[in-house]
Amino acid sequence: MKHIRALLAFIFLLALALAGCGGGGGGGGPVDVSITISPTQVKALAPGDSQTFTATVTGTTNTAVTWKIQEGSAGGSVVSTSDNTATYTAPQATGAFHVVVTSQADPTKSAIAAIQVGPPPPPWQQSAGLAACRPQEDEDNGEAMPIAVTSIYQEDNT
Repeated sequence: MKHIRALLAFIFLLALALAGCGGGGGGGGPVDVSITISPTQVKALAPGDSQTFTATVTGTTNTAVTWKIQEGSAGGSVVSTSDNTATYTAPQATGAFHVVVTSQADPTKSAIAAIQVGPPPPPWQQSAGLAACRPQEDEDNGEAMPIAVTSIYQEDNT
């Protein structure tokens, strides 16, 4: 009988120890939430113009985000337009501003996009285009005058 009690006590303790293991299932550790913003920078946005941003949240089923301007209202405005998309409108002032998007699942996780608000670039920096021109006629003899065409091209590698 002593051996049966000892055996039952052993089985009970063994069952209790195994029940405490939890049987797997992912554990209760911290969630590794990460967030990104796209685009990460905008160069030469004209005052008053808008730019769309998209946030991507991973590591959680709660992908909701909060948008704000790091510089406050002086830096323009940002309005959420769908689940993870927002439209930034530049202020009339020029300068460097930042859109910040924060995960609602983990408010310690955020991403930042840098925006440079300034006057639009000169036409030769906006796009590469072709100029069409017609030779001017010489008023004295009606012949076409020679013309010289100069191309100005500046590559923006920044």
